[in-house]
Amino acid sequence: MRILLLCIGILLPLFSALQPLAAQAPRKFAFLVGISGYDEKQLKTLPFARADILEFRDLLLESGYEANNVVMMVDDVRALPLADKSGRYLPEHRKIRTELEILIRQLEEDDELVIAMCGHGIQFLGDAVPYFCPLDANLADRSTLISMNWVYEQLQPWDDTTKRGCKARARLLIMDACRKDPESQLLRETADLDLAPLKLQLAKPPEGLVALFSCEEGQSALEHDPLKHGVFFYHVLEGLRGRADGDQNQQVTLDEIVAYCKTSTADYARTKLQAAQNPRQQGFFDGTWILKELKRTPSFAESLGMQFVDIPAGEFVMGSDETNADLERAGFVIPDGFDASDESPAHRVQLSKFRMLSTEVTRGMFAAFVKATGYRTDAEKDGKGGYGYNPQTYFEQASRFNWRNTGFSQSDNHPVVNVSWNDADAFCQWVTRESQKRGEKVRCLLPTEAQWEYAARAGSRTRFATGDSPLSLNGAANVMDASFETQFPNVDYEKFQTFGFNDGAAFTSVVGRYQKNAFGLHDMHGNVFEWCRDWYGSDYYQNSPAVDPQGPSSGSSRVLRGGSWNDAPVGVRCAPRGNSTPGDRSYGSGFRLVLE
Repeated sequence: MRILLLCIGILLPLFSALQPLAAQAPRKFAFLVGISGYDEKQLKTLPFARADILEFRDLLLESGYEANNVVMMVDDVRALPLADKSGRYLPEHRKIRTELEILIRQLEEDDELVIAMCGHGIQFLGDAVPYFCPLDANLADRSTLISMNWVYEQLQPWDDTTKRGCKARARLLIMDACRKDPESQLLRETADLDLAPLKLQLAKPPEGLVALFSCEEGQSALEHDPLKHGVFFYHVLEGLRGRADGDQNQQVTLDEIVAYCKTSTADYARTKLQAAQNPRQQGFFDGTWILKELKRTPSFAESLGMQFVDIPAGEFVMGSDETNADLERAGFVIPDGFDASDESPAHRVQLSKFRMLSTEVTRGMFAAFVKATGYRTDAEKDGKGGYGYNPQTYFEQASRFNWRNTGFSQSDNHPVVNVSWNDADAFCQWVTRESQKRGEKVRCLLPTEAQWEYAARAGSRTRFATGDSPLSLNGAANVMDASFETQFPNVDYEKFQTFGFNDGAAFTSVVGRYQKNAFGLHDMHGNVFEWCRDWYGSDYYQNSPAVDPQGPSSGSSRVLRGGSWNDAPVGVRCAPRGNSTPGDRSYGSGFRLVLE
């Protein structure tokens, strides 16, 4: 008994220590068959089927598949494992069945299995069973063919009672075998076989299996010499390389591969070969299956420290119907000269998807632009300078003030200020130009006024993205607050309402310091005003387009949005519209970018 207790005392701590190791990434397995060089007495040669599978194998290895977990059977001994002296992995009918059964038996519940088969497929008149043709196919002997019904049987969900089926939860079958007219001329002259149009999709796949077929029933799976691949499998390969990554999150999922292959294959066949080839999917996978994590070098914008977030397409109510009197009744103090009339009428706007910089453009980002191009801002060129802080006079315009010098402390992580609309637009053009030199298909722009407000609201319908009360911005914005009052005690605060909290910044704040909104954007309220792309029109909302409005076609001033670090609550709401001439600059104005 003492020995037993001693053993338990040793094993329990060891077992506890091993507990964190239980959750492991799923194992990835693949079973690949590619056949080009059929017996000419039986079937035509397929120039690219073997190349399709060899390249697919390489992409899977790049995607994290271990070489020992990839079973590859092709009709070229030079491509088979060196240790395979017996021809074990030649894609003959008995060997295909044996190797698939061996592989499936070793799978566990959390494993992932991809099966890809490229070669000829046939079906006989009067027979509902479609077949894949192995290397040693004899069309006069159906036992030498691989029945797709048999393949489906192997991929049925595991049955504990019969001890048959496949345990792997994630199962994908890619079939590029719908080849029209598979017989060789020699076979036609010496045999009498009646072949039917191939209907690989006829049988329903087992539960949980996704089957992706290269074309519709009866269509040809086309090959095109310039691609050096079958048309369908070329797009499978390109999709895995990253072209299927529609949301650009550096992950290629099963859903993205299916969508990409369907569209791209059909478009290529129609435009390049004047033919129809429409890939088809059967079955579905419940969840998100990431087939490949992409590795890439940072984009040009990312090399500058920029992080963009996806802003989904959607519809929102733009503007506000509240008047100055309405806002006063709600508790807002209205400064002299403030007029809310250009915020109305509130109107519905639909916007397409775009990407927006998560923060305002920083001094460091702008400095990289100036260093690379020698650019001089409007404040530096016209001799008037920008606006800056003078402790004796508060703020003034002077030639010594510009984006480098504002009179108050700023680091490279603070938003750049004292930049005009012209300066901001020049920065956008530079980012676009340098990005496109790298082959990046992007265009960098200032946001439209509609894009800006949609992004600022982030799905909210309140005055601020955080709620209707100014206090709701506590922790989410740098505005006219207690720290501002301390820095500027002589301001007439009967005319300027402050926020009832302390944001910790008397002037501008480093970007990204405060809470982000529901879209992942920082500082959409306060910190600095942000230039928009639009010309300003006080009555533009009267006839604004309902879809992706771009602003008036001309004007004398450009739109500014968002308020700044020295703005009162009424001016920092989502709806207010500022404006200034394109050459104007200020200690409280900066910008952010969108990518299209």
